[in-house]
Amino acid sequence: MKKTIPYIAFGALFLALVLKHPFISNGEVMPENMARLDESTYGLVLGVSNSSRLPQTSTSFDVTTDVVVSEVDYETQRFDTDEYFMGEEVVVQQGLIGTLTQTFKVYRWDGVEVDRKVVGSEKQDPITKRVAVGTKRSYQTLDTPSGPITYYLSYNMWATSYDGNCKGCTGKTYTGTLVTHGVCAVDPRVIPLYQKVYIPGYGICTALDIGSAIKGNKIDVGFEDVKSGWWSSRWTQVYIIED
Repeated sequence: MKKTIPYIAFGALFLALVLKHPFISNGEVMPENMARLDESTYGLVLGVSNSSRLPQTSTSFDVTTDVVVSEVDYETQRFDTDEYFMGEEVVVQQGLIGTLTQTFKVYRWDGVEVDRKVVGSEKQDPITKRVAVGTKRSYQTLDTPSGPITYYLSYNMWATSYDGNCKGCTGKTYTGTLVTHGVCAVDPRVIPLYQKVYIPGYGICTALDIGSAIKGNKIDVGFEDVKSGWWSSRWTQVYIIED
């Protein structure tokens, strides 16, 4: 019984001091009723709000409207007509780009777009470009060393020469004839097969052949043997003559 008296006395003294004096926190005097138990440390924390020690999070969800205008390309329509001469191309109607206007409802979460939906759409159709391609023949006369010829169209073309012994050649043309003088290779999109043409310095030849290198305004004139031929590659006028 004698041993417990000092402990009881010390405890009573400490309790008296606690009740008599305010608490001290961070060097500042705080009223005793501000003291509380912190859940994270299970210790006595003075003058600190428990909620201020928890992570602070903030999220937002918003909906906005977005208007997007995009272009719609026009098409080009070409048609043959005898209102214009062969070789002529006339734009009879200019093309006009159309527009597509779309209204979107945009959904964002914390500033990041998560979805969008079309809520409105308006289209202005484009206008087709129309080009007239002339088919009417305009006959003209050309004097040549062999006499006058009648032609209705001419092209400025790069003219080369070949024979049946060229690399990859079989000695015959695309149409089955032998490669010789008076035969030429053409691009059928420019000069139709079996069409006769006149080439100054070479003479008349018939388009009976084609070639992988003969594209666009190119023509390959035939010889039995190019080594004995007199032709050198050049730009020249090629006349489309009447059959």
